Amino acid sequence: MRKLNFSLKRILKSLLFLLLIIHIIIAGLLIYITMNEQEIISDQIETLNKEHNGLITIGKTELSPFENFPKVSFKIYDVIVYQGKAKESKQIAKLEDIYLSFNIVDIISGNFDFKSLKLENGEFNLIFNEEGITNIEKALTPIKKSLDNSEEIDRKFNIHLKSIELKNIDIHKYDEATKTDVETYIY
Repeated sequence: MRKLNFSLKRILKSLLFLLLIIHIIIAGLLIYITMNEQEIISDQIETLNKEHNGLITIGKTELSPFENFPKVSFKIYDVIVYQGKAKESKQIAKLEDIYLSFNIVDIISGNFDFKSLKLENGEFNLIFNEEGITNIEKALTPIKKSLDNSEEIDRKFNIHLKSIELKNIDIHKYDEATKTDVETYIY
């Protein structure tokens, strides 16, 4: 009986030590992400702007580790999507807050694959042209590169959305073919 009690204590101590190590690693990863969050997001936005027809601008960012727990979220303020590369272009979307949810291990490995997206407090101005293509599709269409172009764009930014949530979003849709103008507000 005494030997069994000793083994149980040893196993419990080992499990507690393992849990402590896991917590220290997670805390270290969160500290790393917090220290580099603006650079991580800015680099990804810069990559998106290089490879797409439109322009995306952002305000500040902050880490929100518990917003979509167990995934880690970045909260991005003041996101604007423009139809063209200039800030004078028409605004397609203007959002106060966006939450991008990542798996913490993916971030550390450099794979920025986000799984869920939460859009809050903003508006979309969607225009469907005569062919049924939207202005946001045009803006987010990749720029066609010629085969002799030596510049290679790093494609570490992947989108595998499992969920999208809209909160307080005003959607304005105009169809050029039918001249239909519709506005919807999502609470």
